[in-house]
Amino acid sequence: MKKLISGLLLSSTATLVSLLLAEGVWRMVIDSGDQKRIYHTELERTNIPSSSWTIRRTEYATEMRTNSDGFRGPEMPRDDNKDELRILFLGDSFVEAKQVEEEERFVEQIEQHLSKQDPVVARAIAVGGSAPSREFLYYQHLGLQMHPDIVIQVLFPENDLETENERMEFDIDQDGNRVLASMRALPPQPCNLRCGILRNSKFISALYRTWRSITHQVDLTDPASLLGDYYWYTVEGQDQLIQEERYDVLAAAVSGLRDAVEQDEACFLTLLMPGALEIEQDLREEYVAQLPSNLTVTFEPHLLLDRTAEVLTERGIHVIDLRPAFLETEIPGPYYFRQDPHLTAAGHDVVTKKVIEILSSEDFKTQCDL
Repeated sequence: MKKLISGLLLSSTATLVSLLLAEGVWRMVIDSGDQKRIYHTELERTNIPSSSWTIRRTEYATEMRTNSDGFRGPEMPRDDNKDELRILFLGDSFVEAKQVEEEERFVEQIEQHLSKQDPVVARAIAVGGSAPSREFLYYQHLGLQMHPDIVIQVLFPENDLETENERMEFDIDQDGNRVLASMRALPPQPCNLRCGILRNSKFISALYRTWRSITHQVDLTDPASLLGDYYWYTVEGQDQLIQEERYDVLAAAVSGLRDAVEQDEACFLTLLMPGALEIEQDLREEYVAQLPSNLTVTFEPHLLLDRTAEVLTERGIHVIDLRPAFLETEIPGPYYFRQDPHLTAAGHDVVTKKVIEILSSEDFKTQCDL
């Protein structure tokens, strides 16, 4: 019995040491990635405050730093300085932009360019995996302290079309539209042992994803299961979004934020961020070509942003669709990374140029009384 116990302990120890070594090699060579998020009672999830680390992927390596609030970039100003224009960006991973260096991000580029003429401060409250409803919390509990003159919500409809959830409460107005009544932070989600291991070990997480693909844990006959968020770029996915009233939920959440911003005497607009599948034609063709031949769906990528722009415009929201900026730009691409389909430095240059054009226009200055 003692030999059996000793053998089990030795085997367990060897396995543990092997896993730890594999984890270390994985993080050093393949994926020295993001720090895990932490729960915040008002904002739900942020990065670790006042921290810095390096992200290494096969396509890029970047230096990350967070301010004392846990978001990428410099500290948020709290004083009410009337002598400078303050711009607040709200969004998800496209605004956090861990794929490029901080100075390459469109937030910092816009501040640097506009500051050549007048004092301008631009900040971002964004974290990967966020959603429009959570961005309302960002503004309410943190962004408002900055006393912004302009609030720009960057929407990525591919994964911003939420279903109605416990975070939001709605009323129905006389026209039958959802109207945001209240917003609250959700409590932290429970995480069991398997969840904890997968969340903290990049090596085991990679093995788990590989095992799922080999054992066909994804239903290859179900388009929604197989395509994930890319399903929303199909006609069939669009039908589902409409049936689930996700556009109505989005319109109510964004309208609620717009109303709060304008009540605080700031100017509000939304940027619609297209996905790589719509802008990078070669990537789309490559992706569609590798799908199972028996998968019967019709890809119409433009429908996603078209419908989003339509429902937001109907609510009187100032919408800037970034697709023409990408499709007509003379800035050489590619604009998205292939393995991590977020904006490259060139993609951020495209967004920077378009936003500066909008903010510098006389129509916008008149509209916002700037």
